[in-house]
Amino acid sequence: MSAECADYKVRLQWDPGTEQMVAEIPALGIGDYGANAASALESLREMAAFHLECLSEEGKSAPSETDDGEGVFIRIRRPSRAA
Repeated sequence: MSAECADYKVRLQWDPGTEQMVAEIPALGIGDYGANAASALESLREMAAFHLECLSEEGKSAPSETDDGEGVFIRIRRPSRAA
């Protein structure tokens, strides 16, 4: 079985207090950080994939992105559900 992909909007913001770039996926309620946008997005992608895998293992549906406007989106491969 192949996994399907989902696109989620990402919010990026520099945190001057920690001097880190914060990346969040509001639709999933998760966020992570990094020294720059690229590292924050890489960490966020790994976290999102793990989050979606956990939801799948719990038999829960992955939230859908409701914002289809302009912005930064990240594509996450959703895990296949075991039959």
